[in-house]
Amino acid sequence: MIRAIRMPAPVILALASLCWQASDMQSKEQDNLIIGRLFPQEEVAEGLKKICQKHQVETAVVLSGLGQLGSFKLGFFKEKGNYLPQSFEQPHELLMLTGNISLQPDGYNFHLHAVLGDAEKKVVGGHFI
Repeated sequence: MIRAIRMPAPVILALASLCWQASDMQSKEQDNLIIGRLFPQEEVAEGLKKICQKHQVETAVVLSGLGQLGSFKLGFFKEKGNYLPQSFEQPHELLMLTGNISLQPDGYNFHLHAVLGDAEKKVVGGHFI
C-alpha cells in the first residue's frame, strides 16, 4: 500500500517489501498513505511508476523501502547530472530506500537513495539508478 496526501500538499509514499511470491505489484491507499509491494523479477522503477499511475501521484516522498534485490545499480555523485555508476549482480538486502518522485511532462522522475547489505553484512549505498 502507498499512502498519499493529495495536492496542494506533497504526496507521501511508503514502499513496503520488494520481494514476495506473486507476479505484479500491489498497492493500496488509505488515509493519504500509499503502501506498495513489488514482487520478484519486477523492476523497482517500473513498479513504482505503476503505483504512481494507479494512484494519480504528482509528487511524492518515499519514506521507506525494504526487501531483497537480485541486481541493481548505484551511483556516486560527482557533480550535478554526473554520477559514477556501479552495477551489483549478487543478491543484496534492501535496508533503506528514500527519496522523491515527481511527474514531469515526459513521465515520472525518481530521485532515490538506497542502502543495501550483502550476505557478509557489507553495506553499500548511493543514488539508486
